[in-house]
Amino acid sequence: MQFSRARNARIRAIQDRDHAEIRRMQRVLHDSIIEGVGMEKIIVCSKQLIEATLAHFESEERAMDEESLGSLNAHQELHAELIETLEDISKDLEKRSIGGAMQLMRFFEGRMAHHLKIEDAIFESEIQG
Repeated sequence: MQFSRARNARIRAIQDRDHAEIRRMQRVLHDSIIEGVGMEKIIVCSKQLIEATLAHFESEERAMDEESLGSLNAHQELHAELIETLEDISKDLEKRSIGGAMQLMRFFEGRMAHHLKIEDAIFESEIQG
């Protein structure tokens, strides 16, 4: 029981750190677009944000699998939907399109914000048991 509590606390700490880092990177992208720092910097910020998000999804699914949580499949489906959208946005970014960066920013302000705040909260409450 003690091991499980310590493990759950560690998972929650990782989740909190990942979420904070994703939100920080989202603000950097937003500020970069608003300040007009140039397309090269905006693309770098966008790619870093996408990579951090994909890494978060992987760590979250790994933790859910290790804990044998019943919601793993449903959460993987949510991630698959989000990844598909991120892949589409990445294609626009490869064309060096400011529209792709704007789309990414809107995606993170809307759908990803909902995922991090609401859908991941379900996962976090499940590991608390």
